[in-house]
Amino acid sequence: MSKILYYPMVLPKPKRIKPFNYQKKVIRQLAKKEVCILGAEMGTGKTLMALLAIEAHGYKRLLVVCPAIAVSHWYREHEKLCLQIEIRVVSFDKARQEKTHKELMEWGHEGLIIDEAHYLKSPNAKRTKAVYGEFCDGKSGGLVTGCKRVYALSGTICPNNVSELYPHLRFMKPSRVKGNAFSFLNRYCSTLQTRWGTQITGTRNKEELIKIMRDIYIPLRAKDVLPDLPSISFNDRVIDPIDAKEALLRLKEIEKLPEIELLVQQLENAAETRPAPVSEHVATLRRLIGTAKSAAAVQYILEIIGSSKEKVVVFAYHKHVIRHITRLLVEKTKVAVITGDTSKKQRDEAIDKFRNTEDCRVFVGQLHACGTGITLTESNHVVFAEQDWTPATNLQAAKRCHRIGQDKPVWVHNLMLHNSIDERISAAISTKTQHLLEFGLCPT
Repeated sequence: MSKILYYPMVLPKPKRIKPFNYQKKVIRQLAKKEVCILGAEMGTGKTLMALLAIEAHGYKRLLVVCPAIAVSHWYREHEKLCLQIEIRVVSFDKARQEKTHKELMEWGHEGLIIDEAHYLKSPNAKRTKAVYGEFCDGKSGGLVTGCKRVYALSGTICPNNVSELYPHLRFMKPSRVKGNAFSFLNRYCSTLQTRWGTQITGTRNKEELIKIMRDIYIPLRAKDVLPDLPSISFNDRVIDPIDAKEALLRLKEIEKLPEIELLVQQLENAAETRPAPVSEHVATLRRLIGTAKSAAAVQYILEIIGSSKEKVVVFAYHKHVIRHITRLLVEKTKVAVITGDTSKKQRDEAIDKFRNTEDCRVFVGQLHACGTGITLTESNHVVFAEQDWTPATNLQAAKRCHRIGQDKPVWVHNLMLHNSIDERISAAISTKTQHLLEFGLCPT
């Protein structure tokens, strides 16, 4: 009888991802800093750079705080890089819970990475206090307490205006930023008192603020370091008021709201030269307009996927609008959907379905639930059925498709209803973007 010889199976070690040259440069810069804002634009690989910069110091434990949708992403990237450092990743909402916060404070992390750090723009928010402390000084019970390295990551660190830098600078530059958030706003923002409160109209003391940030801010724009990344183009597509009016009249039979009649009248006068005044029920009007555009948005999406084999990513603000769009789409194609109500497991399944299932042609996501922390480069068409008031939120969402791994030009389509609040939102976005550009804090 012949002998059967058994040999132990030797599995090959996973190959560690190698950073690009520009990433190596940033990693060296970042590793030298104890505190830093990494202003890396979406798609440049900020996760990899932050992890490798922390690893360079030989720390044993790293804590990452990020949006819920990005938790799995950080664990996957940590595994891909074959790092020896122990990592724990929690969402902002988890981090602010008393029990979890206490456990994290006792865990003994030496490094802290705050992903999508613009989530901490308000010094009074519970999640901001959970990370930076009660007074954003790093001494009053925040997760930054005792850390040897703290990196705040965001390509849009102040989404609306420079006053939102306060929590970060109060912790990172306490010798230069000593007052409260109100004094910071008054020093660096020009304001106007209106019936709704203080409105920020511009910036002031620009050179002083730039000097404060100089040694803690590392900007990184995709167009500078990824010259081969395909272009991204933005365009407005105006929805026919007649189609929207018909949709609203159908909705009027279901929802007995006076705002519907007001909006119908505005659409009947859509030929006027300027938008109607903003109603005090602006939130309701926004939702109604989103609903009114839904049928036309679906028709536009179907035209894109019908004329090619392309996939489409769709963003909206309201869950009601997402449900309406999804209901119309599922009759024609497979759809992956994520809203703020989607569980972590369902999120991962929806992303995997869209990315890896050929006949799942459309991804529909709520802006604040999936505008960050995920990659959707399988599509090069982004459709905004609704936009957010904040330019950074819209840009972050569009960049889900325009990042490393994309090999086609990306087209961003903003569906607007003529002479409606849509036009006012676009005007507000333009004004905010201009203010941030003055400080070089808004990606272009």
